[in-house]
Amino acid sequence: MILPLGLVAAVTSGALLASCSPALEARQSATIKDPVGAWEFQGCYEDNIVNRVLPDRYRVPFLNSAEGCTTLCHDKGYEYAGLEYAIECWCGHEPAYLTLRPSSECNLPCIADPTELCGAANRMVLYRDTDPLPDPPTPVITQSVGTWSYKACYQDSATRLLAFRFSIPEGNNAERCTERCEAEGYGLAGLEYGVECWCDNYMPYGTQMPDADCNFACPGDNLQMCGAGNRLQVYVNSAATPPSTSTCITWRDQYTFGNNVLYAVPRNALTPRTKLFNIPTNPPTDPEWYSIIATCTGGCPYTDYYNYPLIDGALLSYNSRPLVPVIGSAQTFFFTSPQNTVSYNQFCAKPNPASPDGPFIGFPRLSIHGSTTKWSLCPNITDGGRQDLVYDPVPNHPHYDDEECEEVYVEITPYA
Repeated sequence: MILPLGLVAAVTSGALLASCSPALEARQSATIKDPVGAWEFQGCYEDNIVNRVLPDRYRVPFLNSAEGCTTLCHDKGYEYAGLEYAIECWCGHEPAYLTLRPSSECNLPCIADPTELCGAANRMVLYRDTDPLPDPPTPVITQSVGTWSYKACYQDSATRLLAFRFSIPEGNNAERCTERCEAEGYGLAGLEYGVECWCDNYMPYGTQMPDADCNFACPGDNLQMCGAGNRLQVYVNSAATPPSTSTCITWRDQYTFGNNVLYAVPRNALTPRTKLFNIPTNPPTDPEWYSIIATCTGGCPYTDYYNYPLIDGALLSYNSRPLVPVIGSAQTFFFTSPQNTVSYNQFCAKPNPASPDGPFIGFPRLSIHGSTTKWSLCPNITDGGRQDLVYDPVPNHPHYDDEECEEVYVEITPYA
C-alpha cells in the first residue's frame, strides 16, 4: 500500500522524534558534577588547541568521566583536572589562563556516564583538588657516607677531573659509588650526570660551582642528587691514604696537563703568586731563537704567551722545546724550523701538600729532576728587573743577585 505523502512525512518525523528523544532527554538532564570527591568545580572555561588551559592530556581507563579524570590527575600529583569534548581528560598544576564561559556551553555528556557533562568543543569543565597529594621529597646532596665527606660540586669537562669511571649496575648513588671507589683503592669519588661514578687519588684542578648545579637525581635513590651534566659531585675519604707528594702524577692520561698556566708561589707564602710567561731572549724572527720562563710586566709585549703543556715528561712552550736545565740559569726553550730538538723530559706534576683543599685536591707543583724546591724568581739586573724563573740560583751570576732571588714553588693550573 502506498501511503499519502503527508502521512509518510508524519510517520517519518514521529519515528525520528521517538528515536532521538531518549538521547535528547539524557543530554538535557546531564549536569556538571560538583563536587567530585575532594575536587571542586571551578567553572566552564574557553580552551584553544594552540594554547591549552592545562598542558597534559591523558587517556582515562574505561572512558571519560568526572570521577575517572579527577582520579587520574590526583594520582599523578596534579592539582587541576579538565574535561573537554566529552572524551578528553587534561591535567595540570596551574591553568595557563582562564576565560570564563557560561556553564551551559559545557554541554556534552561524558562518554562513560551520560548523566555528567564533560565540556564541549573548546570548552573545559575545570576542577581543582582540595586535598592534593603532598609534594614529593626533594632530592638533596648526601653530605657524608661513613668516612666519606662531601667536598663540593665542580665543573667537569672532556679532560676529566677524576680519571677512572666505574659502572654501578644496581643504580648509582652516594653509598654505592663511594663503596666502589674505596674497594678500588681510591680516596676520591665523584657522581656525575646521575648515572656516572668516577674515582681517583688526586684531583689536580677544578672550578667549584654552586651546589644547586648538581641537581640530577640518583637512579639508585631518587632522594639523593648525583651531579649533573658536566657537574661532578665530589667526596673525599678521610680514612684513605693521600698520594705521596714525592710521587709524580703519572696515572692520568697525557691530556690531563695538555694546556697549563704556570704560577710562581712564594715558599714563604707572604707574597701573592705570580703568573709566568714565555719570554724570547733573541728576536723571534731569527731562524733559531731561545726563550725563558719569566714574569711579564711593565709593557711587556708577550702577555699572550703563557701556555705550557706538560706531556710525557716534557714541559713545552708552543713550538719550543725545553733544554736540559742548567744550575744557576733560567729554564730555557729552543725553537727552530723544522723542529727536531729532543725535549728534556724530566719534568712532572706532583701533589700539592699545601693545597687549601686538602691532600687529595689542588693545583700540582712542577717538579724537575725529582724536586719541587729548586725554583726561584730572580730579578734580572740586565733587563729592567724582569723576574726570571731560575733553576737552583748561584752566587755571582751576571744576570741576577742571588740574595735578591725569592724561593718559589711552581703551580700548574688549567689554561684559560
